[in-house]
Amino acid sequence: MDGDGDWTNFDRVGNPKGIVFKLSFSSISATLLLLIVMATWRNVILSYVITFFIGLSMSGIFVVTMVYANHTFPGHGPRVTRLVTVFAGVGGAAIPGMFGWLMDQLSVVQNLWMLVGFSFLLLTTLFTIVYSGSALSRKVLNNKDG
Repeated sequence: MDGDGDWTNFDRVGNPKGIVFKLSFSSISATLLLLIVMATWRNVILSYVITFFIGLSMSGIFVVTMVYANHTFPGHGPRVTRLVTVFAGVGGAAIPGMFGWLMDQLSVVQNLWMLVGFSFLLLTTLFTIVYSGSALSRKVLNNKDG
C-alpha cells in the first residue's frame, strides 16, 4: 500500500511523510497542553482526570519512536531497538528521581511548569529532527540528480 493512507509511508531517505509525524506531534502537543492546564488550574479532581489523559496521550510516544528509529536506520533493527529501549529506561529512571528531588526543593506548581518546559523541549526536538531530515533528504536527492 503506497500513498498517504499508509502509516509506513517514508521517502527514499527514510523521512516520515505522514502519520508518524502526526502521531508524534499530536501526542506531544496534547501532553504539553494538558500540563499547562494542570499547572494553571488547581483542582484535585481535575488533576486526576488530566493525569489520566496525559498518560493516554503519552502512551504512543515510545511505539512511534521505535517505528521511526527502525525505519531511519534500516538493517540496524536490533541495535536501534536496544538503544531506544535503554534510553527510554534511563529516562524513566532519571526523570522521576530528578523530579522527586525537585519536589523537595520547589513547589508543585513550579515542578509542573518544569514538566511543561520538558514537553516543549521534546516538541522542539521533534521539529528539529523532522526539519533536519527534510534538509538531508533534499541534499541527498539534489546530489543524486546533479
